[in-house]
Amino acid sequence: MGRFIQDDDYELLIREEIKNLLDASTAQSKILKAEKVAISQMKKRLTKRYDVDVLFAPAPDTGDDPRDPFIVMTVIDIALYHIWTAQAPGRMPKVRADRYQDAVDWLKEEGSGEGGNGDLPEKVADDYASDFRVMSRPPNNQKW
Repeated sequence: MGRFIQDDDYELLIREEIKNLLDASTAQSKILKAEKVAISQMKKRLTKRYDVDVLFAPAPDTGDDPRDPFIVMTVIDIALYHIWTAQAPGRMPKVRADRYQDAVDWLKEEGSGEGGNGDLPEKVADDYASDFRVMSRPPNNQKW
């Protein structure tokens, strides 16, 4: 099964030397774990409103890339933050902490329905819980 984040996705957000310093293992086990944690964190915030199975589908080997670039960037920002906090929290660049906070703020807005991004795959009505009811009090008669 393929990964959602590919190795070349990191090129835009972090230099290869820094990436190798954060995870010196050849299997990149720390990076893979951090990606799983980041995706899980995002799924927990977005699952009520969006189809997370489509949103976090693995990247295809060939052809057009259907992944949303902002979602890819957000997963990487969260993953890098988690790696930095495990490795060297005192030496974390301010930009990493700021980007993580921006990602968390965005997740809160989208998860609560305030964001209204519009281009993410939303759940269809059949996916929502069926036990939702709207009720009100009976009208009062004010005539004596």
